[in-house]
Amino acid sequence: MPTISIKMPLYKPTNIKTEMYEQMQCSFSEAANLAIQTKQAEPKLKASELDKKLSHIALPTTTIQEARKLAVSHYQDWKKNHKTKGFPSFRKKIAIPFNNQNWRLRFDNGFLKLGIPTIEKGNLTADKYVPLKTNDYSLFGFIT
Repeated sequence: MPTISIKMPLYKPTNIKTEMYEQMQCSFSEAANLAIQTKQAEPKLKASELDKKLSHIALPTTTIQEARKLAVSHYQDWKKNHKTKGFPSFRKKIAIPFNNQNWRLRFDNGFLKLGIPTIEKGNLTADKYVPLKTNDYSLFGFIT
């Protein structure tokens, strides 16, 4: 099944949320870079062992797993084409992918809101959801 990526901008996140998301992006990049370097040094390392080596990074477990998956994918691509490609690395801040198990949408007080794993303490509750910028097209199909 093909992967579908959807980018939706946040609607006026607070400065605290913006700083938190930027910190998460930096930590995600750090995890992905560490994962790809570790995979190069120890190619036979299992996913669970690689996740343990990344566990000290301040990110939710699911996000660390996404960093590992991204890194391993880039490593495998490099391994196939290393004669024509340099060894991959990730920029300081990169977008964090969330799979279908890691996010929730809700419609609340006229806003489409997104809930994702963050470095905030506690479980995902309604106050941790962040509004998204929407238009009539993006809301079509959500409001029925």
